[in-house]
Amino acid sequence: MGFLSAFIIGPCVAPPLAGAVIFISQTGDALLGGIALFAMSMGMGLPLLLVGAGAGKFMPRPGGWMTAVSQTFGVIMLALSIFMLGKVLSAEFTMLLWSLFFMGVAFYMGVFDNSSSRAGMKKLFQLFAFTSLIYGAILFIGFLTDAKSILHPLAKFTSGSRVIVQGEVETSQDTDSIAKPGYSIAKLQAEVEASSKPVIVDFRKKSCAACDELEEFTFPAPAVVAELKRFTFIAIDVTAGTDDEKALMKYYTLFGTPSIIFFDKENKALPSKTISGFVKAEKFAKHLKTIN
Repeated sequence: MGFLSAFIIGPCVAPPLAGAVIFISQTGDALLGGIALFAMSMGMGLPLLLVGAGAGKFMPRPGGWMTAVSQTFGVIMLALSIFMLGKVLSAEFTMLLWSLFFMGVAFYMGVFDNSSSRAGMKKLFQLFAFTSLIYGAILFIGFLTDAKSILHPLAKFTSGSRVIVQGEVETSQDTDSIAKPGYSIAKLQAEVEASSKPVIVDFRKKSCAACDELEEFTFPAPAVVAELKRFTFIAIDVTAGTDDEKALMKYYTLFGTPSIIFFDKENKALPSKTISGFVKAEKFAKHLKTIN
């Protein structure tokens, strides 16, 4: 699990690690930069060491209630496995897995058991089971309609669809569908020079949790959508990690994903405006207002 956790933590650690490395390279202050890296490593590693050292001493004694705890954590681990598989499987198939998961949890909790034999908290659990069954059914409908997000399973039926700006055209597609691989420095520069608007370039990977958060929470926010209309939006998928994509990331001094770079109306790059990591919608909208 320790070995596998590196694949989970790696993409999320890249932005703060890149920030520390950039600070060292630009200021030449190796001492402060080294302290920052040491503090980061202690913040990541020390809690795990403390838990590992004290887990046996502070763990409660086994009992009947521990069976329910074990079952609960079993369900959580199953959900985590689907979450991890979602990084390598298609969004549609992942949606099917989540649908089966929530409906399976409902049956496991006895959604159709005789309610007269239940009392107190058991009735509340049955309500949770019924809610899980309904949500699982909604996700299954989303799977049948090619929905890509478990947070928006009925996107095909809602009028308030997510809007993103791609060039001069507004679309209601998910940002996943317009993220394109195979970019090179020349190709990106040609698209930037062809734009009469300021340009946003979003670098992302399919295995990047923070990228998903940007797509789900930041880009669809009304304040952000209103500002994006002033820009040409280019989404680049660097999951494949080709030589051209690596050269592109290096050219713009990007160390990981998500990374967002900006160009002004004169097609001039604005390195001081570069964003690494997840940014909340309100802060991102304010950031866009500073770019013309």
